[in-house]
Formats: sequence, C-alpha cells, structure tokens
Amino acid sequence: VALSGDGGDELFAGYTRYGYLRDLCAQVGRVPTALRGTVTAFLDRVPGGWWDRAARLLPGPIRPSHAGYKAKRLAGLLRPAGRDRLYRDLVSHWHDPEALVLGSREEVAGFWDGAWAMEVPDDTDRMQLIDTVTYLPDVILTKVDRASMAVSLEARVPLLDHRVVEYAWRLPRHLKERGGVTKWALRQVLY
Repeated sequence: VALSGDGGDELFAGYTRYGYLRDLCAQVGRVPTALRGTVTAFLDRVPGGWWDRAARLLPGPIRPSHAGYKAKRLAGLLRPAGRDRLYRDLVSHWHDPEALVLGSREEVAGFWDGAWAMEVPDDTDRMQLIDTVTYLPDVILTKVDRASMAVSLEARVPLLDHRVVEYAWRLPRHLKERGGVTKWALRQVLY
C-alpha cells in the first residue's frame, strides 16, 4: 500500500494559479470595459499566424514564443465573461472545444457560468471547490488509480478522508496561504 498526498493542493489552496488569477483579475479590472472590448475584437480578427510572423521580426531577447496562441489567450482573458470563465480559460487545454468536432456543442456546467458565485463568494474558495469536484476526480485521482493498479499497488489518499476535507474547508484563508506560502497549515503539520 502506498500513501498519496493528492487533495492537498485543492483543500489547502496549494495551486499558484489561485493567486495568479487574483492578480490577473485585478490587472484586467483596471482596463476600461470599452477598451477591453475593442482590444478583444482586434485580437480575434487577426489570425494567429500573423502574430507568429510579426513576433519573428523582434530581436531574440524580446521575441515572444507562440505569439499567436498568446494573443488569442489574451483575447479570451479580456472578455467580460466573469471570473469563473476566466479561471476555466486558464486551466483548459482547449479554449474553443466546439471547434475540435464539427457540429458539436459543449455543455457548460453551472460552476463555469458563475452560478456558484453567490454560494461561494470568495474567488479562491470557489476555485478550490471547482478543482475539488472536477480536476481532482477527473484527472488526478484517475491517473493515480490507473498507474497504481497497473503495477498491482494499492494507493490510499489520507487527505481525502471526509474528516480532513471537512476540517480543511473550515480553515480561514490565513491558515491556507500566508506570506506567499501556499498550503501553510499543511506544511506546518508536516514540519
């Protein structure tokens, strides 16, 4: 039997993307809405390949890699779609999944459209909750289960004991993040 630390990032605010999104939202919020719309429309109209070719004209030290991808990503981030959609764009591999399969339509779960914002008003708490019900079971735990079972190894996840989960959700933010250190309380226990 092997013990896994899975769940620690989701329960104790361990992902750096939580702080990154808070900072990004603050920066995007400083840009006037009308200007965001204009910049987004411009970035959407210019093909990604053009940005890549234009970037090649810049000197090496300041030349951005994947300029077309980054321009399209910036357009998505500037859209006034709400913080939950912004978080989804940050963690998604495909920003337009409907373009992958002709005639398809993506079903968007309620937590991506801001429906959970009233129930869980704190952005970081909501991102943790979204990760706990999506990324953790759909990606992390699935991967660990497949890898461990492939070699006949039993893996246990003690941090996902319901008592630990309940306790972690009751902790105030300053015990999860402190002085730029994520998973602060968990680290203190392990020290």
